[in-house]
Amino acid sequence: MTKIAEEYGRLFELWDYNQYVAPLQLALEYKDEEESLRILEKMLEAVSERWDLKHTFLYRDIAEDISEKSEKETEKEIKKKKAAEKQMIQTLLSMIERDPQCEFLKNNEKKKRLQEKYQKKIEIL
Repeated sequence: MTKIAEEYGRLFELWDYNQYVAPLQLALEYKDEEESLRILEKMLEAVSERWDLKHTFLYRDIAEDISEKSEKETEKEIKKKKAAEKQMIQTLLSMIERDPQCEFLKNNEKKKRLQEKYQKKIEIL
């Protein structure tokens, strides 16, 4: 199922973050520390990546309609994007800290390093 979800995301050229949701759920279900943290790191990285519609086959026509606006992003729009990025990072960090499904990661050193790294990123945003 996770392979289908990953392939679906690639096939439909969705934001990379989408491709990691199902694999993360499976890794957490199996309590696979290494895989869970590998995917969480990918998700945290993907949050910061911009989904550029212009470089997709399926959505490039939409991108043309909004490209002028994108090129002239206002400071307010940039702040909104940073706020959304910050919120998503905070949500993921909160999940790995508080969600009972992530309890098995509690004392993992890599998890702690990820939290520290992205907590610092939040402070910069």
